[in-house]
Amino acid sequence: MSKTISKMLSCVLALMVVITGVVPSIGEVSAATTDLKITSVKVVNTETGAVVADLMAGQKPKLNVGTTYSLDVDYNIPQELRNSDTYFTATLGNGLYFKSLPGATFTQGPITATGFEELVKTPTGTGTSPYNYPTAGSSKARSGEVTYKTKKGLDAAASHKEMIFTVDEAYVNQDKNQVLADDIKVRVGTSTTNATDSKSYDVIAADEFTYAYWNDQSSEVISKGNTTSIIQTSTSFASMAEYQR
Repeated sequence: MSKTISKMLSCVLALMVVITGVVPSIGEVSAATTDLKITSVKVVNTETGAVVADLMAGQKPKLNVGTTYSLDVDYNIPQELRNSDTYFTATLGNGLYFKSLPGATFTQGPITATGFEELVKTPTGTGTSPYNYPTAGSSKARSGEVTYKTKKGLDAAASHKEMIFTVDEAYVNQDKNQVLADDIKVRVGTSTTNATDSKSYDVIAADEFTYAYWNDQSSEVISKGNTTSIIQTSTSFASMAEYQR
């Protein structure tokens, strides 16, 4: 009987040793989680390849309407989490919107990209833009959050020249130093909602306030309600910002 109990205790102790060796302690998991960190965030001009701003160095990107930019991000993955699910999320606020994404798709599901294996959440707007602008489902409504699942087995992940975005001119005012506060946000985490590391950055809408003239035209024929009328017009002075709207 004593021999049987002794054998059972030996088996239990051996099993405990195996479990202890396989399962990391709470302290180890916590340390690994804090080591899941963003190491670089840059805004790059896609046409010239020039770095517009190194956001982690404290630089504010000056962005222009009609120019496209890439949001280039790098982050470290600790060894303890390389075979676990980790996620990256980028958020563009009002005034910016995505034009292209990793895997060249806005459809949720598996993708082929440098550091990501799945598009978990596609951008569908911030939900805070006034006057029901932009129209839901339109290209300019592709702001807000986009979330990706990281490929497993990596010690570091990166997305370069994949997340392409631009400025929505509807949000630009007459100040060439207009600040769009917290308009770029990035985070990494072990789920789609938590963040082991997160960062937020302002951007500057840098289009200058310019003036121009309409072409002079002495008269114009307008048809409305089956009645034809002629109005007199002439050169007038106005801002291009107002004219374009």
